[in-house]
Formats: sequence, structure tokens, C-alpha cells
Amino acid sequence: EVIGGPEIWGAAQPQVQANYFKWIPFTKGVLDGIVVNATYAEEFGSSENINLDPYNGFGPGRKGSIYLETFIDPWITIKLGALHSGSEKVGAKYTTPKGNINKINYLDTLGGYVQLGTNMFQHTYLYANGIYRGLVAETNPQAVRGSFYTADSGSGNRIEMQVGAQFVYNNFTFNPVFRARKPIMDPAGRTLTSGSPFVVDLGNRQCAEIEAVFTYDPEGATWFHEWNSDDIEGAPFAFSVTGLYQMFAGKTDSLPFRSATIGTYNRNDGTSSTNYVWYEGGALPKQNNLFQVGTRIVANPLGDLRIIANVYGGHLGATTGAYVAANTSEFVDFVMADLAVRYRHWLVKANVGINSWGEESWWRNFNQTFPLQYGLDIAYGFDKPAFGDAKNRVGLKAKGVVFGDESSDAYLALTSGQEIAGSNYMEISVYCNLGL
Repeated sequence: EVIGGPEIWGAAQPQVQANYFKWIPFTKGVLDGIVVNATYAEEFGSSENINLDPYNGFGPGRKGSIYLETFIDPWITIKLGALHSGSEKVGAKYTTPKGNINKINYLDTLGGYVQLGTNMFQHTYLYANGIYRGLVAETNPQAVRGSFYTADSGSGNRIEMQVGAQFVYNNFTFNPVFRARKPIMDPAGRTLTSGSPFVVDLGNRQCAEIEAVFTYDPEGATWFHEWNSDDIEGAPFAFSVTGLYQMFAGKTDSLPFRSATIGTYNRNDGTSSTNYVWYEGGALPKQNNLFQVGTRIVANPLGDLRIIANVYGGHLGATTGAYVAANTSEFVDFVMADLAVRYRHWLVKANVGINSWGEESWWRNFNQTFPLQYGLDIAYGFDKPAFGDAKNRVGLKAKGVVFGDESSDAYLALTSGQEIAGSNYMEISVYCNLGL
């Protein structure tokens, strides 16, 4: 199939993409067949000034990949992949850790993947993955699913090994995985906003981590980790527990962040553009003993009553080095919880956060946190209200926050001149939402 357009998925560059899929069965030998999947994309978008978009400073390029999968009777699975990406950066200059200046070549645009797996043990699939990504062989990040906290970053400049298992017994599943990765080219003070074709960032910094998800789900007709599981999970009671432990044994290059400042810059083609300006936040140091744990519970005790609860917390670090200039802590210990209850046409949601970041992801760039955040939403739906959206209902919503020493009043909620630390803010709103 072939698809093309100005934005064929969210934030995609204008491109044409072709995809080919084929299952080739074998009737003789130990192989049962081969799955072949090939994808090619040709981009046509223009480059942007690196001050307005440091991830699109080199303009359009092309990407190509091929994936093969086969099963060797009776127990062995083999998966192979090859990637070409980053052709637009060939010839770009970068700094080595020794301070030398090198250029990106074609080999830096190549990547590979291999998985060897076996189901020779009852109820168990064991696997090992090897990933190689050249300096600029980056692609789209993998969607985070299955109640994991992380997924493949898609970053280039890395070698990564993964060893994992999938245990399934009756209504229980347990999916542990160990990952270890190292950048091919170590940090050297590079910055995207000065034109470097790559950096050592959160997705390719030296790291060893272990992550595991334990799930109890007695309803086989619905997958507990599906994106709309809140609405479709049919089990009387089901839950999952997730844990993540990380040791970042290496530093990063400087990591940029998008500011609230508007600026106008010239593009490479001579035109000008106005948008939010990106600034360098600085590098992250080595960081050990980071962790996050959480649980999700879904209960259907009565025919019209559904209860969903989430509790999670941990000890995590900032996502850029901007916490230094913001004069905030490098690490944050936090707890967050939310509860949603639906009975017939009524839906009540409540949430609380203790020493947690704001709702938008950028708060973690600076590690600006709030001692307490809370919310309550009571709604009546014209039909059965969905958990995942707010259509076709009327409701009352309350939202509040307590400011602390490491908080910021970024949205000017407080009175001008009011002391931020120790202040409280609450807003109450009534809403009516009609949708198709």
C-alpha cells in the first residue's frame, strides 16, 4: 500500500510512504514460513531554523526498513530487521569525545535488529534482542503499551541488548525485561541548537534498567492493557503492577527544551518563520537508583458499576539540565493517584498528586513540582459516559494546587506580587459538552 500527505500521522513531515507485507509459507523443512515487511518513506518537508525546531534542521530525508520473521520447528523464533535513516545528515560535522571534528557518512545511517526467542518451556517465551543504530539512524519512538513505563526510543547512536520473558499461566502474566545500552559516540558537549546532527540524550545514554509488569486478568475476551481498557474491560476484578529501576551510568550532551518565548528566524531557503524558541537546558549527570512503581485496578462489582483506580510513585530525575538554572532539586520523590467511578449515567473522577510535576510534560524539564495537586469531576452523561473523553455530558469540576519552594506560577494563576511558596489556588467550573 502507498500513502502520502502533508501529515499522515501526528507531527509527521510531508511524505509519501510505501509498505509491503507478505507471508510466505513453507511446506517442507524446519521453517514454517517467513514474514516479510518492507517500508520506504520519502519526505518532502522543508528544513526549519534550528532555534525554532532543532530536530528538523537538516530538512527532508528518506527512511527504509525491512523486517523478517520465521519460526523453526518446534521451538525457535527468529526476527531480523535492517534500517536506513538520516540520509539528510550525511556530510554534517560533529565533535568526537576527544575534540576532533568528523563527518557523518553513509554507514552512520544504518541500523539493525535481531531477536532470538524460544517457547521450549511450558507457559514461557524467552527472548534476547540486539539493537544497533548508527549515529543518525533514528526513527519514530515505539508506542508505550502493556502498562510498561518505557518503550524503544527510536534514537540513533546506540548499541542495546535486551533479555526478557513472557510468562503466562491461567489468568496471570508476568513480563520482565532487562535492558543495557551504550552510545556508540559518547557525550562531547554537543548541542542540537548549534547544528550537531546528533546528541547523547535520554534515549541513548548509557543505562542499565530492569522493568516488569505483572497482570491478573480473568477475562480473555478483553486485553487488560488495551488503550480503551477503561471502557471495555469485562472482568469482575483485574489489576496490573509495574516496576521500573534504572541506573544511568553515563552523562548526556546538552538537552534542549521548547520555551514560551516567541522568536522570528530565517530559514535555510531564505524565508522567515515565527514560533516558540528552543533553548539548551544543559547536560544531565550520571544518575543511579531511579525507580517508579504503580498499579492499576479495574473492578465491575455490579452490572452498572465500574471502578478504576491508579496509584503510582517513585524517585525520578529531571529530563534536562535546566533544573540547575531553575534552582530546583535534581531528583523528585512523588506519589500520584486517581479514582474513577461510573454508575449508570453518573461518572465521578478524583485525583491527587503529592510533590508531583504539573500536568504538561515540560514541568519535568525544570523539575518544578507542587506539594499538593488535586481535582474532582462529577458528571452526568446523556448516554453512558466514557472514561476516555468528556463528550455528551454536563458536569461540575474543581481543581486545586498548593505552591511550594520549587513551584512556578507559569500560568499566572496567583495575584501579581503574591508570594508563590505557601500559596493556594483553586478553580471551580461548570461545563456542558455535546459531541457526535
